Amino acid sequence: MYLIIKFLFHENINLSELSLDLEVTRRTVANDIKSIRNELEYFNLKIESINSIGVKLVGKEIDKRKVFSLYILKFLRDIDYLPDKLKKMLKEIKDIMEFKGIVQTVKYIVDNLEMPSSGLLMRSFEVLLSISFIRKNYVDSSLEVNVISTNGILNPLIKELLEEIKFITKYEKDTILSWCVSRSYEYIINGKTNCLERMKKLLELINLEFKSNFILTKPLLIKLHSLIKSYDFKKEYNIKEFYLHNRNLSEKYEHMFSRIKKIVLRELKGIDSFDLMIISTIFLELLTLNLSFKTQRIQNVAIVYNFINPLIIDDLCKKLLINDIVNNSNYVYINHLDNYLKVNRVDSVLIFEDINLEKYNLKYLRLSLPLSFEDILKLEVIV
Repeated sequence: MYLIIKFLFHENINLSELSLDLEVTRRTVANDIKSIRNELEYFNLKIESINSIGVKLVGKEIDKRKVFSLYILKFLRDIDYLPDKLKKMLKEIKDIMEFKGIVQTVKYIVDNLEMPSSGLLMRSFEVLLSISFIRKNYVDSSLEVNVISTNGILNPLIKELLEEIKFITKYEKDTILSWCVSRSYEYIINGKTNCLERMKKLLELINLEFKSNFILTKPLLIKLHSLIKSYDFKKEYNIKEFYLHNRNLSEKYEHMFSRIKKIVLRELKGIDSFDLMIISTIFLELLTLNLSFKTQRIQNVAIVYNFINPLIIDDLCKKLLINDIVNNSNYVYINHLDNYLKVNRVDSVLIFEDINLEKYNLKYLRLSLPLSFEDILKLEVIV
């Protein structure tokens, strides 16, 4: 897969130089190319030979950028486990995000969305803009997509900001605007997305199962929508996030949670275990009494997140267990943690996902969801 990232930076690749770079034979390189040809065909792309010396990636530029996005998102997620040469290329991409102002631009866009977003959306925007910068000299007609109508449901400042970025094409603008619009409450509630019907169906099944009468309020819609969009994205790109379940739960609590999970699994086929847990926890929250625990106030806490929406963490912690800690914490997207640590003191870190913090000299605690009374004992680690 190293070859895919090489194509991001170079139109033509010399196979002899590539084999030397990877310290493998040309036959090995040729076998690797053969193995990824089928996958590229799905995106209408082909690898063609150039005079028996090298290869080039052939196809529409828009399809190439979609492939690059797919692989970069996957590689950045697993960067700690990748070979050093691939890590080096990914570091170049991360440096572009930082030094070309892409991280700051994306933060501004996300901060101006009507509905809160997740780290997944932020990273998707960062990758999209980075590819546009790297590929600014490789533009064809496939990138000239139609600009969507966003009147009345999108902050005009986002449009203005995108217009000021010289290196992006209509494809990047249209993609970002589409994602932003799809996260507008007006857009969702008017039935312009199938997310609304799926949310209604889930709630209807929960009400039927538990003989309850919950309604789809705006706060509940906002939480569920961000999760279903994340589910759709990860399903499209075959991204799986795994989750360690909190087993210190009462029998009654666990039984109720299992019944909810069965409904979600039936309706959102192929959902990964992490999204399953989050959506089920939201419904569990509606069905159980809120717990109130006193915790010792602590300072300089960072809640580090990746895919999960900070709004959901905030809501769960405040209502279930650790309100005082949340009030004294800052949310930090995992890919921004290095920069955050340069200018902020952090005594402790809370995480709710499978996030590797071993390279940091930080005291951290992983809390499993759904939160239970036993979690109060774990807080001694950071108090």
